[in-house]
Amino acid sequence: MEHKSVLALPVECTLLAHVLEHVDDAMRVLVPREINGQLAALVAPAVDQLRKNVPAGRSAQQVACVEAGLWLLADDLHRCHEICQNIDTPQGSAWHAIMHRREGDFSNALYWWRRAGKLPWLNPVTGGDISEEARLLARGAGRSGAALELADQLEGAYDPAAFTRAVEAAHADPTTPFYAAAVRIGRLEFLSLLAQCWSK
Repeated sequence: MEHKSVLALPVECTLLAHVLEHVDDAMRVLVPREINGQLAALVAPAVDQLRKNVPAGRSAQQVACVEAGLWLLADDLHRCHEICQNIDTPQGSAWHAIMHRREGDFSNALYWWRRAGKLPWLNPVTGGDISEEARLLARGAGRSGAALELADQLEGAYDPAAFTRAVEAAHADPTTPFYAAAVRIGRLEFLSLLAQCWSK
């Protein structure tokens, strides 16, 4: 997928487009133990460039949401947390939830999903709800209980709280075939949230 097309980027934000080219190489584990140093080195200048080239019609909170997401992509959970805890929007709460899920604090992640409320989980390329793609990934992961339960819970609409519970189960047993599917669903969720943070 051409991830840099997810955002309607100003032409001056070439570094941000370069970071988005690495989405498929990022977030390889559900609960990272260290920062992805190579990606973090790309994120820092991209964030600076974005701040200097904010297009008209984008709010400071939208820029902060994109920043939080980029640091999350680089597994810099501390920086992501510093930013998203100060964003009082449903999307800010969603980044907060994902950050806690990625640090393995699943109950806190569920709290922040409740604060986020219902969000439009759309595939930024197709425009459809990401639930069908997530269901297919979960169903394709074999007969694990977490995968099948998640597939059933995503009928009709994406449920990030249900995904969080499934991630907790997959994290407890990284040998399950569902683990790789959960990583891919997490990337899909990331791109959807990043796109909705940037949309006008």
